[in-house]
Amino acid sequence: MLSPPEYIPVKDARKLGRIFEQLLVEYRTTRDSDEAERFANRLFTVYQSGVRDAKLLKELTIPVGRQR
Repeated sequence: MLSPPEYIPVKDARKLGRIFEQLLVEYRTTRDSDEAERFANRLFTVYQSGVRDAKLLKELTIPVGRQR
């Protein structure tokens, strides 16, 4: 059985977008790269786990060994 889609408030969607764009710039990758796909998946997973703080969302999205 599939679970219902999770609603993301507009404010949070904007925050996730900003964090994603920051990651692309900081890690010098493009939106269509495999790395960008991994960032997006991880960012959404961290968000779904209940994290809402922007700094923490970003930190937990960056893979170990890639953190600056």
